Amino acid sequence: MVAFDVGVGKTYTALGIIARARQEGWVHRPVILVPSTVVWKWHDDVRCCLPDYRVAVIGSNRKRIRQGPREGVITSEVDTAAERAQKWTAFQAGLFDVVICPMTRSLRPS
Repeated sequence: MVAFDVGVGKTYTALGIIARARQEGWVHRPVILVPSTVVWKWHDDVRCCLPDYRVAVIGSNRKRIRQGPREGVITSEVDTAAERAQKWTAFQAGLFDVVICPMTRSLRPS
């Protein structure tokens, strides 16, 4: 757990820890659990800081609103159970280096 004050670099510190841990071999394919409100920010930060990592988000799909007053706005929606299962299978098969999961009620076991 990284518990710094707001704005001092928790995300980048955590990504540095993950990169170092993978480099040293004591972490292979990490799962990052974050609040659902920042899941896509983390996705973008991983892609920016660790561009050679293959990143997936399990539990959320990014989408662009296609009509109405919010047309063009990028938002997200919760994955279906089938989509989550497909993404986990791909992760277990080694198709992704890291996955990010939003902390949402729909992902908790029943």
